Amino acid sequence: MKIQLITPSTKDLINGNQITAIRIKQILTKLGHKVSVSRNYNGQDVDLMIALHALRSFSSIEKFHQ
Repeated sequence: MKIQLITPSTKDLINGNQITAIRIKQILTKLGHKVSVSRNYNGQDVDLMIALHALRSFSSIEKFHQ
């Protein structure tokens, strides 16, 4: 399964959201999924999108829903 993980933090800033994104990516990758992490969803062809911060990732959630 192709999964897009959306986190509002940047790669340069290690905070709670970024640490959570790293952990989730590791778990899902070990389960055999192809996982990419980014700040925004821009219409990528994925089966599932996970947004780590509902308020800051709202625009990505809306785009994926459409």
